[in-house]
Amino acid sequence: SYGAESAEDDVPYWEYDGFLLTLAHDVGLRLLPAFNTPTGVPYGTVNLLHGIPPGETTVASLAGAGTLTLEMETLSRLTGDRRFGDAAKLASRAL
Repeated sequence: SYGAESAEDDVPYWEYDGFLLTLAHDVGLRLLPAFNTPTGVPYGTVNLLHGIPPGETTVASLAGAGTLTLEMETLSRLTGDRRFGDAAKLASRAL
């Protein structure tokens, strides 16, 4: 069986175990160093294993940065880890 049957219409449903949120939190932690810029707007490139590549330019896509700030704020609210939202707010002020 894939999950319990719902009482409403006998359609299977699954209980969420938090696995994807755990992975998203890990990715968020790996992305946080990208926000350590003079303006708070994140670097455009982050190696998820090694961090910011040496010599990475601080020139960033404002659209990409804006989208990432929304995602980081959402991650902060879902995980309760304020670091993501704090980084996002600083970047938003710079936009």
